[in-house]
Amino acid sequence: MSLAAAALSAAYTVWTLPSPAGVVVAVALPLLVLRVPLTGLVLVALLAQEIKPNGRFGELTTLGHQVFFGPGKLPIVLPLAVTAALAAAARWWPPKRLRLRSTGGALLGLAAALVALAVGSGLFHGQSIFSAVNQNARPFVLLLLGLVLGMSLQSLRDDRRSLPVTVGAGLTGLLLAAAVAIPLGEIADDRLSAYFVYYDSALPAVAAAVFVGMLGDRGWRWDWRHLAVIVAAPLLIVFSFRRSVWLAALVVLIAAFVVGWARWRPMVRQLAFAGLVVGVVVLALPGLAADIGLRSVGSFEAGSREATTSGRWVAGSAPARSSAPARSSAPARSSAPASSSAPAPSAASNPSREPNPSREPGPSRESVPSGAPDPSREPAAATPGPTPPAGPTNRPAPSGQPASAAPKQDSAAHQSASTSGHISDLRVGWDHVRANLWTGGGPSLAATGGTDRQHRDPGVRA
Repeated sequence: MSLAAAALSAAYTVWTLPSPAGVVVAVALPLLVLRVPLTGLVLVALLAQEIKPNGRFGELTTLGHQVFFGPGKLPIVLPLAVTAALAAAARWWPPKRLRLRSTGGALLGLAAALVALAVGSGLFHGQSIFSAVNQNARPFVLLLLGLVLGMSLQSLRDDRRSLPVTVGAGLTGLLLAAAVAIPLGEIADDRLSAYFVYYDSALPAVAAAVFVGMLGDRGWRWDWRHLAVIVAAPLLIVFSFRRSVWLAALVVLIAAFVVGWARWRPMVRQLAFAGLVVGVVVLALPGLAADIGLRSVGSFEAGSREATTSGRWVAGSAPARSSAPARSSAPARSSAPASSSAPAPSAASNPSREPNPSREPGPSRESVPSGAPDPSREPAAATPGPTPPAGPTNRPAPSGQPASAAPKQDSAAHQSASTSGHISDLRVGWDHVRANLWTGGGPSLAATGGTDRQHRDPGVRA
């Protein structure tokens, strides 16, 4: 069956990628997963980025996206995973002793139950069996195949030797590729950072798992191979700028110290070495430390201070602040004419009247250059448009601030809007869960209204 699955995978890859490179991939990948099932599939999942090109992302950001996106209904990685699982199961099937009450058996049972639940939900809402498996149950099918591969590792001798070397070489190679892509500007989004290379959160998640797994490992050696991997993994986590992965890695790291407390000394030494090298790199690269600080703390602070319009993505701008008197209590009326201390009504509080320039502090109308737009006659802020393309911002810095402060303010506004949009999406999603707690929304549910993703891409379906 594994040979038939490999032939089907090769034919589907050629149909999806009709090019000479596609033919090479169609021949190489099925043969690789037949020879070393786990190593081949892990290598594909490690190098390929699940990010679709949009004209702004660099080549490294979308590396190998064809295995996830294509003209067909199925991604190429799914038949590859089926081929790898069948090839791995053929090494130990039939099992000599089948223990259903083991941990592996329980995990397989839970994954199979999730597949059945997702397929049953799709059939209940009128989907075909193919759509129910491919759309609803695809993540759980991949989980089930991954469990089969992981449980087969004891029977895969070649994989046990090649897997650590392949993962270490892959992580190190991706870090070196990022070091080349950053000076060339082949990054994901320079509004966030000039060092933001890898957008797909799967890569830093794998790097975090490898890094935590190496701490306190009995097979650890202080040689160049282990040192390269234990430094490359946290640097890839940094260059991903994924706050969810940062937080998850910290939680798992604390749990690893609690569970492996008996080996805390080597863990501390390894962590100290990796932290020292990463700290030197972060401080040596110009602007990287500031970008990390803004990403980890500053965007949340800005998001709590600035409001967004219905959770929309407002890139590089913040909502206009309405001017208001400094004191809430109105001062006593005075008979003095223009020298009265009562504040004049602002343009925001009384839009029907123009503000009197003689009563407002600051520069007069004569200080405005000829041909420049008059701020007092500017229309009110409209609904924000689509996200502008990446690139250097030519917006001048506010008076009294250096010119380099403007890009940082744009980045802070961009990240605060992103943070607020994600929080808004979670709230909208939770409302839909509560409204359809037992049966779900079903495949006929329209696009989830009010989400940040819908505002950025109106064609997105739920």
